[in-house]
Amino acid sequence: MRDRSEFEYFLARRYGHYRATLTNILGPFDRNFVFGSIKGPIDDRDAPQVHFPDGYHRAGGCVADIRLSAFPWEKCHCGQGGWQVAHEAVHLLDPVPYGKANVLEEGLATWFQDELEFHDNEVERYLNQGIEYPAPYSEARDLVRCCMPGLQRAVKEIRSLHVAISEITSDLLGRNLQRVDAKTIERLCSKFST
Repeated sequence: MRDRSEFEYFLARRYGHYRATLTNILGPFDRNFVFGSIKGPIDDRDAPQVHFPDGYHRAGGCVADIRLSAFPWEKCHCGQGGWQVAHEAVHLLDPVPYGKANVLEEGLATWFQDELEFHDNEVERYLNQGIEYPAPYSEARDLVRCCMPGLQRAVKEIRSLHVAISEITSDLLGRNLQRVDAKTIERLCSKFST
């Protein structure tokens, strides 16, 4: 176990790495949002999430924090903490209020947090313990995986038009991802629910 300052420094470094990697593979982060900090769980919700401490508003520099679940925050568990930061970093590309993401965004977030090539040794060791997801997250990740690498290029191209990931329609995705069947594209663009 590390002390709190080492843990927070580790998470900040991981976030910087993930931010650079995501910018390269999926395009730049929405500049209407300012990253605040990485903190512990909010209220009684013990789930990692993006949180807007001053409320959500798209224009004008809305602050967005990453909130971790209790275990990695309280135990300063770098492997699980970095893994959660990877998932939430994807949501910071084009932040939306909790519960408003589509299957594509959740799938990209779950896929990104699982890909060993994007992590350091501590996160890789944690990943090698065989994490099991609830079915909706596994389904979203698997849909995204089956569309790679073309999906990365399609999302990056669409986002360059100032369309947020959770606002991508099946028509728009279908035009940019022609080798994927319509049913998969429709599912990716549908609202995510657990």
